[in-house]
Amino acid sequence: MRGDQKVVGCDVPVFQLLQWKYAIRLESKGLRHSSGRSVRKFACGKLGLKPGTKADVVIARIDEILANPMI
Repeated sequence: MRGDQKVVGCDVPVFQLLQWKYAIRLESKGLRHSSGRSVRKFACGKLGLKPGTKADVVIARIDEILANPMI
C-alpha cells in the first residue's frame, strides 16, 4: 500500500490519515501544532464529523478507515 493512495469513499491519502492519527494523539497529551490550528478540528472537517468530536472518536474513525482501505 502506497502512502499517496486514497481510500475508497475518502479523499484523504493514507499517509495523511496516519499523520492525523498520531498528531491527534499528541494534541491530547498537550502538544500543539506550530500554527496553533487544531489537527483534530481539521480532521473532523475532512472526515465529515462535527468539530466538537472527541479525540478518541476521531482516532477510532481513522482506524476504521485504515482497517478497511479498499484502495
